[in-house]
Amino acid sequence: MRALLRGELVGLALCVPFIAAQMLYAGTSHHGYRPWLKKLGPPSFDTLRQTGRMYVGHGLDAVIAAAPLAAWDGALLTAAIGALALLLALGVTANRADEPAHLRAHLLAIVVGTFGAVFLVSQLRPVFHPRYMLATFPALLLLLVRARPVSLVALLALFPIALGTLVEPRYHALMLKPDYRAAAAVLTGTLQAGDVVAAEFLDARPLQHYARLAASRESPAVRALERSWDHARTPADTLEIWKRAITTGRHVYEIDVLRGTQRITADALARRVAGSSDTGRELVFESRPLPYIRIWRRDSLPSDFAMDLAAN
Repeated sequence: MRALLRGELVGLALCVPFIAAQMLYAGTSHHGYRPWLKKLGPPSFDTLRQTGRMYVGHGLDAVIAAAPLAAWDGALLTAAIGALALLLALGVTANRADEPAHLRAHLLAIVVGTFGAVFLVSQLRPVFHPRYMLATFPALLLLLVRARPVSLVALLALFPIALGTLVEPRYHALMLKPDYRAAAAVLTGTLQAGDVVAAEFLDARPLQHYARLAASRESPAVRALERSWDHARTPADTLEIWKRAITTGRHVYEIDVLRGTQRITADALARRVAGSSDTGRELVFESRPLPYIRIWRRDSLPSDFAMDLAAN
């Protein structure tokens, strides 16, 4: 137990300065993931449920719902989620005489304490995202392997193993992979001087990279994508960017990427597959086979945005 605690303290000593430096950089430069996290908003208890599903299937449930390849795929995913949940419950409640007395309480404190602390902090300043909670995985795995009897553990483990070997490989090509390279190719061929791109920070970075590979740094596409970096800062920045484009008769290109725990759901992806009823803009790019990323071109502002513009 002491060796485990020493290892954890060493890990904290390495991680805390890095996290502090990242927070300082985001706060002083206004770059980084902070604007995107703020847009996600405070997490809810449903966010925790979706996080658990993502840990098992990594968004596989949304892809299966939108583009099912077999009728039993969804049932096997549900069975795998249930099996792992039962294994976790058995691991938490198991009494083991062959381990340190306080190990179970320690593991539970890591999992529950980490999720609880980040969840509460995110009610004031959103920082919750599944990838940031991966630090709890070692404790979760140790709780899973505490489960007994071994025969039941082996039986339940067959479901997630079958999911990973029989289902996930057939959906791998459909999993969440925004095709930024193809989107950037479309933008470099259509953007003109004076056009602006409405894109969040996380979407602008890869688009900038691929645009620079396809065109020179001084091209209209690259310059517009670099200016789009400001879009995610504040509503006032967004208003100013759109105002410049509309008042000079240029186009606004909206980058719409389906991403994030609260947004990657089966219903959201199914609605995108069915299409959009928005008639105020023209669709100029849509990734295939599933529409994870879309590019819209606008010549005028939406009605609600136009009212905000008039008010300012």
